[in-house]
Amino acid sequence: MDKFQMALVVAALFLVFILKGVYDKIAYKKKLRQKLETRFGQLPENSYDAERYKYIGYYFEHKDHKNDVIDKITWNDLDMELIFMMMNQTCSGIGEEYLYSLLHEPLFDDRERTERKQRIEYYEKHKENREQTQMQLMQLGKMRKYSMYQYIDLLRNAKSHKPYLNLFLCGCMILSIVLSIAVSPSFIGAVFVMMAVNIIFYYKYDNRIYFESFGYAANLSKCAVRLSRMKLPVEKEQTEAFKKSAAKLEKLGKRAWMFRQGSAVGGTLTDLIMDYVKMIFHVDLIMFDMTLASMKKNDEALRLVMDTLGEIDACIAIASFRAMKEDYCCPEFTEKVILKAEGLYHPLIQSPVKNDIKALRGVLLTGSNASGKSTFLKTVAINAIFAQTICTVLAQSWTSSAFRVYSSMALKDNIVENESYFIVEIKSLKRIISRCSEDIPMLCFIDEVLRGTNTVERIAASSQILFRISQANTLCFAATHDIELTSVLEPYFDNYHFQEEVSDGQVTFDYRLRKGRAVSRNAIRLLGMIGFGEEIVEAAGRAGERFEKEGIWSL
Repeated sequence: MDKFQMALVVAALFLVFILKGVYDKIAYKKKLRQKLETRFGQLPENSYDAERYKYIGYYFEHKDHKNDVIDKITWNDLDMELIFMMMNQTCSGIGEEYLYSLLHEPLFDDRERTERKQRIEYYEKHKENREQTQMQLMQLGKMRKYSMYQYIDLLRNAKSHKPYLNLFLCGCMILSIVLSIAVSPSFIGAVFVMMAVNIIFYYKYDNRIYFESFGYAANLSKCAVRLSRMKLPVEKEQTEAFKKSAAKLEKLGKRAWMFRQGSAVGGTLTDLIMDYVKMIFHVDLIMFDMTLASMKKNDEALRLVMDTLGEIDACIAIASFRAMKEDYCCPEFTEKVILKAEGLYHPLIQSPVKNDIKALRGVLLTGSNASGKSTFLKTVAINAIFAQTICTVLAQSWTSSAFRVYSSMALKDNIVENESYFIVEIKSLKRIISRCSEDIPMLCFIDEVLRGTNTVERIAASSQILFRISQANTLCFAATHDIELTSVLEPYFDNYHFQEEVSDGQVTFDYRLRKGRAVSRNAIRLLGMIGFGEEIVEAAGRAGERFEKEGIWSL
């Protein structure tokens, strides 16, 4: 085979690889669009482990917060992790982290809430633009071991290195190829030697994570440039700022192919070939300094692009969440300290019972065990957070103040800190009381006040705590089994209750909220239903009746 024939074979193989890459890309995009069409408005199919979930919170934990956020106690009380997972239909890691942060940060400014609501509604109504946007965001992907924002922070702290050795090795590789083609095939041995040497030196660098980070930053810039040419549901000034920032990063985006780690994540044949090209010629190592300097120079533009793309992705996920729910409304806000809702329900319950509530002052909830008190508290609290974060409430109507939201509900003793349940509880309540007098009104939720102590001291202390809270700039929802509190606090709290129905020895609940205090209890009945002996059940009933009549406990 002469040199001309060899050149033709090489050219033909190269053309085949190019055509295969184009075919793979077209097939991938077709499959991606089909996936986007079917998953909108459906439950996300994400998998989470402890390591991945740890990094999802990186952006929220490292950004500055200008207002109160949903603290860890409230987040855990309300099972917000599960709600985030239900809502997380994002296409990129950056959108995933932004959504997680967004759910922690209630908005107190009318303009900000209106702008977010308009963005969500835009993606609800404009399917074509939504899917085109998602197609671009999907190119960014999601990582399992690192936060996307952490990737960029790694680059901000990266140290540059001199590329002279890499230039030399690349030059030797090119020279050996030229000699084997133009001078003599006997130089083919030198080609293989240089390939081996270059691959060895390529993997001697201990900063592979920086190149992965570059790949993400470059793809991020590429995505921003493409989206800047599309219609975005943001204000004109923000659109212009985004376009200018994307333009500054355009050169970085053009280098995306140098840093993409395609083959490691099931990439195309072209990606695999490009990985070997980088190992043999060190093109990404050579471009390290230039790319790093360019990124650091345009750090502000990169931050703006990241936040804009993250919010867009999060807003599309919220639009999908709306499509998944049968009934929702956009909240209305008032300066009065008030909360009114009709047809309110919990997002995690499949067939929820919907309730109405009108609270002009504190609400005291009573009712038998398992009747729905705690679930209702969570329902109101979650939707209050929804109102100021995703501009969506699971109800027919919602009107309220813009609140700071705190809760003290699902507490546990702290063995590590050697703190009993009661100590943990009073610390949780103290954090609420310490924030009650601030200018922005608080909406707080307390389940079974001071359940960790004896009856006499519990009623004495809890009545004072709830009274003090009611006198501050606060709307308090509290659930209790202590009927005495309904009388003591009646001048300051409205009484509501849930109740059960007993039929044929069975206790059932309709989970309907009713006005007034509870008039029935079911704890002793439940003992019998679970299988405790009649002797225990009857004796307990007699002891309870005697205490109510005479104020004396006896066996």
